[in-house]
Amino acid sequence: MTKTILVTNLQEVKGLKIACSKCGAYWFVPIDTTDPPHKCISCDNKMPNDSIKNALERVSILINMMNEFDFNTYIETEEEKNT
Repeated sequence: MTKTILVTNLQEVKGLKIACSKCGAYWFVPIDTTDPPHKCISCDNKMPNDSIKNALERVSILINMMNEFDFNTYIETEEEKNT
């Protein structure tokens, strides 16, 4: 098995991709969104609007701190490949 490590600077993140586990629909929510959807855009499944908004606000705060204090933050993920 081989792993590929993917690294993204947080300043490159423009928003979150939200996917409904119930119907599979997905949509993009920009970082600067003030009111993310309260329900799935397809099946009306309830979404945790306040928690999504809170996460977006915290990412925005961290990006601002990176600029103010001259440091970088990265999101690191691994992709496993069977060879």
